[in-house]
Amino acid sequence: TGIYGTSLFFEILCREGLAEEAYTAMTKRDFPSFGWWLEQGATTTWEEWNGKNSRNHPMFGGGLVWMYRWIAGVQTDDAEPGYRHIILRPTPVGDLTWASYTTETSYGDLSVRWDLKAGGRFKLKTRIPRGTHASVYLPDGSDPVEIRAGRKTFKCKI
Repeated sequence: TGIYGTSLFFEILCREGLAEEAYTAMTKRDFPSFGWWLEQGATTTWEEWNGKNSRNHPMFGGGLVWMYRWIAGVQTDDAEPGYRHIILRPTPVGDLTWASYTTETSYGDLSVRWDLKAGGRFKLKTRIPRGTHASVYLPDGSDPVEIRAGRKTFKCKI
């Protein structure tokens, strides 16, 4: 996918309803892939898939953004930038049973954690900073829930 395509590849797959395919691509272990880097002992993103040149290079880091934007589900609303309106759209995929993400915004810390238990029991815990609001889209396809600042927990079956 190259330098430009990699930053969009996972995002576009998820937007088009192909999150499982994005997960499969992210977790593959053969060359060339992020998983292959892990197999080689990488702890950073490399400049080239084959490991030549810099081994601390953000060029392919766009693929990692997918983890917090889609797996954890933390997205922003372009109409209300700077995390004023937060969109939470967690995406459980593959064999993942949980995801967690915290980031510092200009309003304070934002955090999410989801867990997927046996029988498809899904639980999402959120902490939304003061002065912001969020739209929560649960993976059961129900209508979004609008929330204000504070800690909230959501449950559904998927």
